[in-house]
Amino acid sequence: MGRMRPLSIVVMLALVALLGAQCQPPKPTGPTPGQYLGFYFTVEDDFGGDGYRSVAPHSRAVDGGTSAQALAPDGAVVLGVTDIGGMVISVDDGFTTLPFRLGDLATLQALLAAAPDGVLQMGLWFDVDGDGDFLDWDAAGNFVGLGGDSYAFCTKTANLTTLEIGNSTQCDVISSGQMAVTRTIQQLKDGDYPGITADTLVVAVVYLHVPKPGMGTASASATVSALLLNGFDLLVP
Repeated sequence: MGRMRPLSIVVMLALVALLGAQCQPPKPTGPTPGQYLGFYFTVEDDFGGDGYRSVAPHSRAVDGGTSAQALAPDGAVVLGVTDIGGMVISVDDGFTTLPFRLGDLATLQALLAAAPDGVLQMGLWFDVDGDGDFLDWDAAGNFVGLGGDSYAFCTKTANLTTLEIGNSTQCDVISSGQMAVTRTIQQLKDGDYPGITADTLVVAVVYLHVPKPGMGTASASATVSALLLNGFDLLVP
């Protein structure tokens, strides 16, 4: 029979094991902020001008001012455009979701912490050419053009705290070289627009639209506190 360890050694080993367990990082208990989002972007002069996108929130110099996004710990997305002026017509500052089938969209709601002091808009980008991406961007994230894809303006608010898209929502759909055509979400699902059906992959787009005034500079901000796709909040961590 071997000799028994002194009690002090046993207690010391137990204490080391306990402290080691307490130093382990906690296991994640749910989604992380931004997990269900795709890209954050800034566009000057809508899609006729310069644009940039990134998988992370960013701050961009825009004609004497800045366009920025920030992701709060609770998942809220803060959009802000500050002191734009000069020659730009407008600045769009926003983000997209991850892709989903158009046919799987029943309702999409953006809830705001307060009425925006700019115009918050919501729409869709359509992967019409089936390349797995939405619009055309180069490797550095700069906007190239629509390519074979389309996009739609669907709803906006300047003084409300909720935006919503559903089957009856009318959207202005735009493709390269084409004038805007108005279709409801249900009509798009039914194939009543070239290249778009219920099986088309889309991303939802939420963005702050800030026109430049005739003189001086413009600033605006908005905080999107929830983005509900069929009742599931894409922003909750």
